[in-house]
Amino acid sequence: GTTPPLTVRVPFSGEDGSGELIQAAWTSCGNVIKNGKGFVTVELPRAVSVTVLPEHRLITPSGNPAASAPINMKTTSRLFVRLFFASGSSKDMTSDDRTVFTLVEGQGLGVVEGFNVRAATSNVGNPGELKINVTFPDYSRANHLSAIAEV
Repeated sequence: GTTPPLTVRVPFSGEDGSGELIQAAWTSCGNVIKNGKGFVTVELPRAVSVTVLPEHRLITPSGNPAASAPINMKTTSRLFVRLFFASGSSKDMTSDDRTVFTLVEGQGLGVVEGFNVRAATSNVGNPGELKINVTFPDYSRANHLSAIAEV
């Protein structure tokens, strides 16, 4: 018979690595004749692109009448982040600790709180656009990527 190929499974948070990951024993009549280990190198694929989509493109400060009925405009917008890999697979990175959100334009209009953008309550009637840069500096498979979200 044939033996299926060996598969090394790595959790998504894993990184590249190598080591003696295979151990084998040659036995005859129930006695071990020889033991051995095999050295394996695992190289995880790099992400090829990233998308960042705001839940709501328009938000308003909580004290603004537009936040109340009948308009009920949102005061926060969640940013949804997804990495794409060459294999066609993708991974939601919205709440991953390695995803970094940085407000790069619109200071005074809003604040970034984790993966949420909130309209600043001190901004009374001054329209503008918030730009948030999304990066992955501590994730070697995606630290070459960035994207800008606009709210």
